Amino acid sequence: MDQFFAERLAEAGWNKSKLVTLMNEIDAEKRSIKIALRRIAQDPEYSMEGMGRERQNKERRIKDKERYLIEDREVVRQRIGRLNREFKSMNRAKNREQNFPAAFVAAAEEVLDDELFTELELRAVEILGST
Repeated sequence: MDQFFAERLAEAGWNKSKLVTLMNEIDAEKRSIKIALRRIAQDPEYSMEGMGRERQNKERRIKDKERYLIEDREVVRQRIGRLNREFKSMNRAKNREQNFPAAFVAAAEEVLDDELFTELELRAVEILGST
């Protein structure tokens, strides 16, 4: 990971919208690199600018840059994935907590006899009144 990317990643932090923006910038850069590689391969005039070793070095540098961008994008993608998983877990936990009391009362009605259920219900009212 190069210093420039590390700074950009640190700047984005764990903000999903900033991470998506960073990923889009990486994708745009990758597209421009692919265009440059196609241009080297297809355009004879562009290819003739650098002959032999010079052209190969230029092509190798471009491909190396593309590999780094792929690795950088994967880092950002994993971070966004982690944020999505955490968000999903939080939503599940919130929904579970909201539905749990109703489910508990329904289960208590089924399992407990009427006298014990009424006693439990009165105790719950006392607890709610004291808080």
